[in-house]
Amino acid sequence: MVRRERLPMGAPHFAAPGIQCLTRGKMIAMRSAQVADLKEQLDDVLEAVKNGETVEIREGENAVAAVVPLASFRDFEPFPDDFFTRPLPKADASVLDQLLEDRRTGR
Repeated sequence: MVRRERLPMGAPHFAAPGIQCLTRGKMIAMRSAQVADLKEQLDDVLEAVKNGETVEIREGENAVAAVVPLASFRDFEPFPDDFFTRPLPKADASVLDQLLEDRRTGR
């Protein structure tokens, strides 16, 4: 059984301050909403997404989806046309030897 905290009056109950997510190298709190409650909370969820937040959709304890602002997808450039067909770059030395050397020296 999942234990839930009581939220202050007026706070949307889909807010879950304990859930965190790693985004672009920073740990941030992520809001979540239960599937069963989503219809009632849709306006709050959409408002949070419009404000740049990602809202995780959960079914019980399992995350099933995320509602993400479109602006976060616009930052990425598409792959070049030859990305999957061009030859792989050749390493000047053994990658394994370099990895072992980095581990020995603490880099």
